Amino acid sequence: MERAVDTPELGRCRRIFLRDYEVQMGLGVHAYEKVGAQRVRINVELFVPLAVSTPREDQLGEVVDYDFIRRVISERIARGHIQLQETLCDDLCARLLAHPRVHAVRVSTEKPDVYPDCDAIGVEVFRARPPGPDLRERLARCPRSAALLAFEREGPASRMERYARQDDRFFAEWERDLALVERAAAKPLGSCLEDLRAFNALPAETENDAWYERPEAMVSMHLDALCLGFSRRRLDRLVLQAALCTQGRPSRFLDVGSGCGRLAALLVTHNPTWEGLCVDRSACAAGYAEVYLQALGVGDRVRCVTGDLTALPVGDDSLDLAIAAEVLEHVTEPERGVQELVRALRPGGHLLVSLPLDLALGMHPTVFRSREDILGFLARFPLEPVEHQVVPVDPELDAIAGVFPGFEGCFHGTFRKREGV
Repeated sequence: MERAVDTPELGRCRRIFLRDYEVQMGLGVHAYEKVGAQRVRINVELFVPLAVSTPREDQLGEVVDYDFIRRVISERIARGHIQLQETLCDDLCARLLAHPRVHAVRVSTEKPDVYPDCDAIGVEVFRARPPGPDLRERLARCPRSAALLAFEREGPASRMERYARQDDRFFAEWERDLALVERAAAKPLGSCLEDLRAFNALPAETENDAWYERPEAMVSMHLDALCLGFSRRRLDRLVLQAALCTQGRPSRFLDVGSGCGRLAALLVTHNPTWEGLCVDRSACAAGYAEVYLQALGVGDRVRCVTGDLTALPVGDDSLDLAIAAEVLEHVTEPERGVQELVRALRPGGHLLVSLPLDLALGMHPTVFRSREDILGFLARFPLEPVEHQVVPVDPELDAIAGVFPGFEGCFHGTFRKREGV
């Protein structure tokens, strides 16, 4: 996919590419193509303006994370059989171009096994972001989004620049999600935003486990996860981890310490064959998540219960995927929690772990100082590391950087339960 730069605008962009990414997927119009998966090669180029992708602090948050490309591909494949390569290319282009930093996209797909006398047969498409209406004009159609964006103006200035680059689909999804927050909270958005303001003003010593038993905690967590910032990036990373380790297969998952239910909502809406269980020790959290997921229309596929990490309400070897996101630091004996998660996973199933690095708080009886500490701790269990990385704090974007100066971010890792255990 080597190409010359076509326009002056592209000449001011950084090119990010995924080359010869080979997947097994259902693709084709013929009957023999609909009975199983076939090899497909996918190539992607993203053109990202240098103005929004030139790192100053050598941090991932300053650039487009290329894991985003693989996540988009995995999520589209997981939706099921596609008849035409043209449809696949167009869908991938639209989803990749929805990223606020991406100016243009080139996607090609190839079937290498169709004809014996050539390397492959394929399709290529190029799309560039068209100039859109003014942000104020777009928000006139989205009153809830306008209210949240007005609240966001109180935060880091760089956030507003990123909101201005969002497309109409982003604000349409925001509008839908904010209506769901109102239903789950049983109060208008203005009151919900006051909850978020109170949450942002909490000093570190006040934000404790008792606070998370209050309804306004769930509201503020939910809104925080919708805004562009650290919480949203952590959830996006977990969704990507889940997609990569399951490859779209039907899965039964557990989200322990599930909070407001936002992660479970993302997983089941991206994966229509998945079913899940949300477990949280807070009855307030379980109740909020249940109402939210019912309002979203996925309540029949996700059950929400009150429970404990050390006594999960699931059978042995019964889960394909278990997620413990920002959970193990809240318990005094994380070993017992991991033992219980391993018990519940089937052999070959995956555990996704997210943990803050070196963040000592009153509600964190266990502090993991580094990724080496975490990997050493998890090496005691019958788990094989698959991949791991740190989701960093962006000082220009994330309010948490001002609350906890020097906080690096959260470790995210995927681990596979060994066979025969």
